[in-house]
Amino acid sequence: MAERPEETPAPAPTALLADIVGWDVRTWGRAVSTWDAALAALPAGPLDVLEVGAGPGGPSLWLALKGHRVTTSNLDHTEALARPLHERYGVADRVTYVDLDLTAGSPFDAAFDVVVFKSVL
Repeated sequence: MAERPEETPAPAPTALLADIVGWDVRTWGRAVSTWDAALAALPAGPLDVLEVGAGPGGPSLWLALKGHRVTTSNLDHTEALARPLHERYGVADRVTYVDLDLTAGSPFDAAFDVVVFKSVL
């Protein structure tokens, strides 16, 4: 099926993009430009970001590569799941790993500028 002229073609499936979006690079790859636009609307400078349901940590990788301070979370084994990807890209020092069940309430004393999640349902 041919794309309509007004559609933007999906970005080329690079290794980085695949690491950020995790699966379905064609569909989720298009979301990255939307995420960029949303972040551009926020105050400049490093933001404090919480990623909920991080799995292997793709969105937190993207945010850390942009210079933000990221707290990434899963129900359990967060560091074991996400740190290897962050280390591969040299951003593990910008990421805090937390096992977190938000149904039990928030353990944080501080606020976050942004809360992100992807594919957690």
